[in-house]
Amino acid sequence: MSKIEINSIQANISSVDIKTTIKTVFDSLAVTNKNPKIDIKLIEPEKPLKYKVRTDAVKLNEILANLLQNALKFTEEGFVILDYEIDEINKRIVFSVKDSGIGIPDDFKEKIFKRFNKIGSTTISANEGLGLGLAISKAYVEMLGGSISLISQLGVGSTFTFTIPLDYDTKSITTIENTAVIYDLGKEELILVAEDDNVNFILIEKILKSANYIVIRAKDGQEAVQICSENNEIDLILMDIKMPILDGHEAFKKIREFNTTIPIIAQTSYSFEEEIEKIKKTGFNNFISKPLDKEKLLEMVGKYFNKS
Repeated sequence: MSKIEINSIQANISSVDIKTTIKTVFDSLAVTNKNPKIDIKLIEPEKPLKYKVRTDAVKLNEILANLLQNALKFTEEGFVILDYEIDEINKRIVFSVKDSGIGIPDDFKEKIFKRFNKIGSTTISANEGLGLGLAISKAYVEMLGGSISLISQLGVGSTFTFTIPLDYDTKSITTIENTAVIYDLGKEELILVAEDDNVNFILIEKILKSANYIVIRAKDGQEAVQICSENNEIDLILMDIKMPILDGHEAFKKIREFNTTIPIIAQTSYSFEEEIEKIKKTGFNNFISKPLDKEKLLEMVGKYFNKS
C-alpha cells in the first residue's frame, strides 16, 4: 500500500488471454474451498473473445483472488459466483463476484475499501489478515483504468463489481477454443517442487501430473537442499521464493554448490521489478509468477525436457 500511495507501482501492460487468466485464478481459488455447502461457479460469456486484451495480468489476478477469497471467507453456505461480460458499447470488461454470505452493514460500506478495515463475525473465523485486500484491489482497478463498486445486504450476501478497459490487441488472436496443446509424455521425469503452502502445492502437483511428471515435495528451502543432495534422479526444481528456514534464493545457492546443471525455476507471488531482477541476479534458469497458468507452466517445464 505504501508503494501504491507514492506511485512506485505502475501497471505492466501486456497482451493477455483473458479467458485463460480468469480460469487459472478461479481454479486455484476453487481448490481452497473445503466447505461442501458452498457451490463455486465461473460464468463465462457465451461468445468468446477473438482477440487478447491489453492489461496487467498480475494485477488482474490479484484483484480477482482478493475478491474470491473474501467471498469464500464470509460465506458459510450457498454460493460464490465469478462472472464477467464483454461490454462492447462502453469498451470495457465487467467482472462481478457474488456470494450468499453474511453481507456488509450499511455503516461499513463507505469504508470497506479503506485499508485496515475488516468485518468481524462471531460465527465465521474470518479475522485473519490486515484488512488490505480490498484497498489494494481498488487501487489496482483504478490503476488499470477501471472502477469498483459494492452492493450488499446484511444476511443475504454481497456483489463486488469492477471494470477494466476493453483494449483489444488486434495483432494477437486467441486460439484457446480451437487449439489443443499436445505434450509428448514419453519417459516420466522427476520434478522437485519446493513449496510450503499446501494449496499451491496441490495445484502445481495436479498440473505436473497431468503431463505425466513424477512430483516430490519439499516444504521449505532447507528440505529442498537436502532432498536434492540425496537424489541424483531429480531432473528439475520448481523453487518457491518465500519459504521458511531457507528462502528460495538461499536454497538455490546451496544447491548450486554441489549441482551446477540442474534447471531451477523460481516461482513467486511478487511481480515487482526489483524482485524479478533479484531472481535473475541469483541465477535461476527461469521464473514464473503466481497464480500459475497451467499452459505456461507446462510449456516452461517442457523446454527442459524437449517437450515444447
